[in-house]
Amino acid sequence: MAYQYLTQYDSPNYGPGRPAGAPNVIVIHYWDDPAKKPSFDGVVNWFATGRGNNSAHYVVEAGKAARMVSESDTAWHAGNWAYNQQSIGIECNPRNSAADRRTIGELIDDIQARHGKLTIIGHKDCSSTACPGSYYPPAKVLAPYIGKGSTPTPTRLIAIRSVGGV
Repeated sequence: MAYQYLTQYDSPNYGPGRPAGAPNVIVIHYWDDPAKKPSFDGVVNWFATGRGNNSAHYVVEAGKAARMVSESDTAWHAGNWAYNQQSIGIECNPRNSAADRRTIGELIDDIQARHGKLTIIGHKDCSSTACPGSYYPPAKVLAPYIGKGSTPTPTRLIAIRSVGGV
């Protein structure tokens, strides 16, 4: 399963660069309580408008990943500045379907192909929160979907290369 890699969105809520050096952690989040019926487009638009004082590097659901902040910059996602500086934040569909987990696994494979093996933790490991809900503990929940190898489509490779810093 190759996912659609969307690069047309940008969050204004980030810090330029990586003061702590290259990322060594991936922090898994979920959008919100599934009973509230949050949507991919709603989360992407929330981050793109900058209404909240937060962001993430990626918003993901089955078959698509929106890059909101370049991996070379510091997204405001962990509720802890030290973790923000050393991590890549992924906001995941709270419905946590197998298709969602497959796409998240492929994205993690692609991130690790660029940065090497990164530790995978949940938002609650960085600050006091219930996030990432049913994705916790993420290394265990996502393990069957990570390391399967991603086969990027040619358009995704072009999109990745055309975006500075990713």
